[in-house]
Amino acid sequence: MTITINLATAYYPITIESSLRFQIKTRLEEMGCNRLAVVTDSTVWKHHGVLMTQQLLDFQYDLTVLPPGESSKSHENLMLLYRRWIDFGLTRKDMVLAFGGGVIGDLTGYAAATFLRGIPFIQIPTTLLSQVDSSIGGKVAVNLPEGKNLIGTFYHPKEVWIDPDYLLTLSDRIFRDGMAEVIKAGCIMNKTLYQMLDTCAWPLESQEAIKIISMALTVKKQLVESDEKEFGCRKLLNFGHTLGHALEAYGQYTRWTHGEAVAMGMVWITRSAERAGLSQKESTAELVGLLERMGLPTESGIALDELMIWLNRDKKKTNRGIELALMKKPGISFLHEVAQEDLYTFLSLR
Repeated sequence: MTITINLATAYYPITIESSLRFQIKTRLEEMGCNRLAVVTDSTVWKHHGVLMTQQLLDFQYDLTVLPPGESSKSHENLMLLYRRWIDFGLTRKDMVLAFGGGVIGDLTGYAAATFLRGIPFIQIPTTLLSQVDSSIGGKVAVNLPEGKNLIGTFYHPKEVWIDPDYLLTLSDRIFRDGMAEVIKAGCIMNKTLYQMLDTCAWPLESQEAIKIISMALTVKKQLVESDEKEFGCRKLLNFGHTLGHALEAYGQYTRWTHGEAVAMGMVWITRSAERAGLSQKESTAELVGLLERMGLPTESGIALDELMIWLNRDKKKTNRGIELALMKKPGISFLHEVAQEDLYTFLSLR
């Protein structure tokens, strides 16, 4: 299956195919690539490094293996990539492979966007979260101690290669982590997907996983193509992320995974919206039931006061307040701006 992202500034295919990992050599040769830089993490390399090495035997390449986890999406590792690529002699005629989950994709994409003012790169996402969300749309970034993704830009990959078989090596926790983004897609724009998740067998079978990946990707494709630079409807993809990012930062990016934090953020914001009369009654209870069925947390136990410092740094702030993505009911969402002075009160409606 191929889904194409068609923008005024970029056009690229997303290929979803079982066993695609055996085609990397052929695909790179067809693109005329001879030299490339590969960035991955130690967990991905442990499971898939032998095969990737075989696929790259006929190429000159530089390999950087980073520790897994959100803490690797740092300014220090960005500088590390720049220095390695300078030593390797990487040019704008070469290629970069982002081989891993969302952290690797974001960091590598930002490095590719800014090194020599732009090196073409390919996303090879290996986690469910990166396959359904972070590998497409062109958002690339690094974190600061003050907050997540505060340094970033839009830089689209040349192609995205999704092999669902990579998911077979994920731990249960990391697989469920990605399900939070799938649920988010259903919440904001696809009631059919939402209902399917509520009735599908667990754990997911391979063909069901491919169907869910393609449905979630289609939601993101539609929003990205309508609003590439996130001035309007693309902000709906931030449902649960304002509070989710605050929780991640509060937990120093180690206490919860991104998906776990987003799951709790979706519940928090939906409960507040429901209490304010902005979401359909029982929306929160239905969402909690679905998230719990997927084994995701729904409550952090953290007081709002402890999160406000992070919320006040959120990049979605405007000069009037902050724009929140809310779910009216499953499959229908909207943007709602809350004045800065009213944010605490609104989020206290729990």
